[in-house]
Amino acid sequence: MKQRWNFAGFFLAVICVDAHANIGIPMLAIVWPIYWIAILPIIGIEAYVAKRDLKTSWGSAWFALSTANGLSTLIGIPVVWALFLAFEFTIGANIMGRLDWNDPFSSAIGTILSAAWLGPTESSWQIYLAFAVLAIPFCMASIWIEYRIVRRMFSGVENAQVLRTVVRGNVLSYTTLIGAGLLYPLLTT
Repeated sequence: MKQRWNFAGFFLAVICVDAHANIGIPMLAIVWPIYWIAILPIIGIEAYVAKRDLKTSWGSAWFALSTANGLSTLIGIPVVWALFLAFEFTIGANIMGRLDWNDPFSSAIGTILSAAWLGPTESSWQIYLAFAVLAIPFCMASIWIEYRIVRRMFSGVENAQVLRTVVRGNVLSYTTLIGAGLLYPLLTT
């Protein structure tokens, strides 16, 4: 019974609070679902690279990269986003406060520094730029996580070769994602 009252109290507190639509955009809410939607093509790209470079079967490559990508998407993306957000709210906020947001160059710099949580904007280019900016640390985290997983699954292969394969696969898949993300507005308008 107490849990029902806790839930009811929480619900009432939430609906009684004034809502404001100008708090900005937490990019995790946009990018994380995109990465989950794109996970099968990403696994396909990286499994192809692993099959070719590690001279293994499709099944082995697919299993290894499915496991690695699942974990890097589940854990890596939110952790890296949180770290980027911490940077944005500490160091980035100091720099962004000094920018002239009416200047296009300053606005681009501000978007790069605030890629984790964009301020209120009606400009779609800022969302696409933030998507591309966040892809870089996401790729680095994916390489770090996936290398450790794939290395264990291919213990008979030299570690340096596994690392090269994981780097190639991730650079190719993230380049494809960034390209698709930047082409999308051009093809849909």
